[in-house]
Amino acid sequence: MKARNWIIGMGLLGIGVGLGAGAVWWLRVPAAAPSANSTATHSQEGTPKGRHILYWAAPMNPKIHSDHPMKDSMGMAYLPVYASSPNAPKASGLSIDPRLAQNLGVRLVDVQRRPMGQAIHTVGTVAVDENRVYSVNPRFSGWVTRLNVRAVGDPVRRGQVLAEIYSPELYSAQQEYLIARRQGGAMEGPALLAAARARLRLLGMPENQITALARHGTAERNVAVIAPTSGVVETLNVRQ
Repeated sequence: MKARNWIIGMGLLGIGVGLGAGAVWWLRVPAAAPSANSTATHSQEGTPKGRHILYWAAPMNPKIHSDHPMKDSMGMAYLPVYASSPNAPKASGLSIDPRLAQNLGVRLVDVQRRPMGQAIHTVGTVAVDENRVYSVNPRFSGWVTRLNVRAVGDPVRRGQVLAEIYSPELYSAQQEYLIARRQGGAMEGPALLAAARARLRLLGMPENQITALARHGTAERNVAVIAPTSGVVETLNVRQ
């Protein structure tokens, strides 16, 4: 009786061990991953009627597209993008998310053909071009009898009379030049005339004024100071 009970007990134990091992094996076997065909079938079955799928987009990066259902490296299924979806590309034109347009302050206008320009608001300093600065300094002593430029910033034109100066030194040089012209027939006349003319040039008398002096035959007490170019007065160190 005891032997029979033992045999029956062993049989039940064997069945229990077998069932336990089967349960462990069943728990350890992973579930089979759905195939691409099953995913495609599921996607197609889940597609609402009347909506056409354009492509499948990665769930973490919608810019990554696929022409068929698939999963990314993390096992996440690509999401279908329908033709009627707001994210679907338009056949023509430009589409901007309304929230983004509001944040950026985008305004819509009709297309026009016109030159493009850009306004730049900044801070700068206006400086004089040192390569175009002219210094007007008489080479003779004297007194300013008339000053036509009154302040820094006054515009001047080329050939404009800036001032008139009375100079005893220049007046004497003019008289010497006229005397040398009258003595042109003497032996030393040409040499004296050339020396007197050269002295007038060294004193800064322009060539046209020397020619006018020879034509009129009278020395000028007031000599005009002429602007060599057009521009703006930057420094004024003389007063009348």
